[in-house]
Amino acid sequence: MRVEVRKKDLVNATKKLLRTADSGKNVPILACLLAEIENGKLRLTTTDLEVTGWAEIPVKAQDGEGKFVFPIKKFEKIVSKAKGNSIVLEVKETEGNRKVIIDTGKTSFSFKEPFPVDEFPEIERDFNSLLEMDAETFLNISKKLLPFASKDEGRYILNFINIEAKKDALHFVATDGHYLAWYKVDWEVPPNEEFQISINRKVVPLFKAFISNSPTVEIGIIDREEGAKVVLKAGDYYLSWKAFEGEYPDWRAVIPEDYPNRTTFCRKTLLEAIDEVSVLFEKDSVPAVKLEILDKELTLSAKVITDGEEQEAVSKIEIDSNVQREPIVIGFNLNHLSTTLKTFSKETIRMLFDDEANDCVVAPVLFTCSREPELKIVVMPMKVQ
Repeated sequence: MRVEVRKKDLVNATKKLLRTADSGKNVPILACLLAEIENGKLRLTTTDLEVTGWAEIPVKAQDGEGKFVFPIKKFEKIVSKAKGNSIVLEVKETEGNRKVIIDTGKTSFSFKEPFPVDEFPEIERDFNSLLEMDAETFLNISKKLLPFASKDEGRYILNFINIEAKKDALHFVATDGHYLAWYKVDWEVPPNEEFQISINRKVVPLFKAFISNSPTVEIGIIDREEGAKVVLKAGDYYLSWKAFEGEYPDWRAVIPEDYPNRTTFCRKTLLEAIDEVSVLFEKDSVPAVKLEILDKELTLSAKVITDGEEQEAVSKIEIDSNVQREPIVIGFNLNHLSTTLKTFSKETIRMLFDDEANDCVVAPVLFTCSREPELKIVVMPMKVQ
């Protein structure tokens, strides 16, 4: 078999696929690229068994069909340094030995195929497409919600961004149990059937590379007895990963409604105060802060004990409130509060809460923005001394 392809296509594909290849320490062939030539296309695939990526590249010329495996890192170095516009890939077999030949036009490389090609894991590719949407919108939503998905492998179902396609809208949700982000996208045309898709937090950092240069993305499901897989298609590039099994938490139950207290403030101003107060905390400490709310003023404060000595930081900003009593105190994890504010892209933020006539707020706190109504974030308060 022999195939000629554009260097540019190979370089683009291998740089992306490097990110879904395994180191090969435990299963050496997973450090390899699988190349398959058929039907006028070159398909390149890498996998770490949890996440799989592949690309389908048009060919300039083809002589026969076939496939081979080759170390992805070495392959990427060769094609990246090639000086010509085209690269020829060829497999020659003599007396049971297979050699992979990579011809850049100036240099011809010849290598013994490192593993029998049949040892490469079988990849399922046929999927039922359920959703198509603007690629940039999908990427932006995924990036916004990524920090809210749990990193705790012990709470596996929370490691995902959950997408629910309902008749009313498309809902993206992520939570780690301490705070929750919900992004709503209205339909132009509602789906015939409702469905659910899950995005593993580990694949979100790959989206930018795989989605680039594609105006839309398709998302679908591969149904399997041993567990479903999700597939993302962006032009000629594909990603797949295992879908979660089980029931995603009832996130709607924690979205507050009809809270009597409201505070409006400038996002940038509070973030600047947070940035200054944060220097009080060591890297591994729990950064607990208090928000003390009056009618026109919010006080952000924190206390830590270092070498037996109390240290305190206090910052005040102007706000607009309609609180039922004064002052109202809310304790937050500083990182949760900072991430919440950074997730919004507009400056005027509204915080809604219910003090329940206690000394401090203990019910979930809702953050919204009138200029970004599609995004809502719920944060659980914490007790702060």
